[in-house]
Amino acid sequence: MVDSREPRWLPISNEPRAPEAREGETFHFLDARYPDPPIPRSQEGVILHRAEILDITGLPQLLDWASEGDIVMLDTRRLMARQTEFNAVIERLASFVERDLGGELVQMGETRILILPPKVKATEHTDRGE
Repeated sequence: MVDSREPRWLPISNEPRAPEAREGETFHFLDARYPDPPIPRSQEGVILHRAEILDITGLPQLLDWASEGDIVMLDTRRLMARQTEFNAVIERLASFVERDLGGELVQMGETRILILPPKVKATEHTDRGE
């Protein structure tokens, strides 16, 4: 029997997301129905956004999320084809997140960047010295 206090792990893949749940899943993708859901904010909570940036016009939303203290897992695959625009986005993100806010940008693989607010820190290892 599974302890109900433990988190339920959901598989994440690179497959395109279907607009509705697959057989056996108990959750639904509501992106199309509720693109801007009313998520309550609290002092203790952090919101994790999963986003894809297509061009530089997506930058203001990323800066807003970062300034609100949210975490963003950003897919840059499509933007990387336009090197000048990609460099401009990364420079602006680094300037705002790292220098102005005191947060971090963490490269995850070849095409993803994790945007972390100041209260969340990344580590390079899992060794806890045990």
